[in-house]
Amino acid sequence: MAFMFKREGCYSKNRLNEVFRKNKSFVNQLMYDLTSFHYENYMKNKIHKNIMNNYNNIEKIQSMLNLINGEKENAYKIKTG
Repeated sequence: MAFMFKREGCYSKNRLNEVFRKNKSFVNQLMYDLTSFHYENYMKNKIHKNIMNNYNNIEKIQSMLNLINGEKENAYKIKTG
């Protein structure tokens, strides 16, 4: 979403009419506040939920990364099934 804000900010920067161009700082602050509100009230809960849902798979993912990186002594045995 922050990336979209950046793109939209750059996109709309040159295409605003004169009323908004005079209030450019207000528009930029408003877009920043809306993005911040979205992250604080919506994305924060979604991110936490996804992390907790995948918490059990972290050990498997870490062991796979260790195997890929060649750290066989630190890799856990991958449980299948």
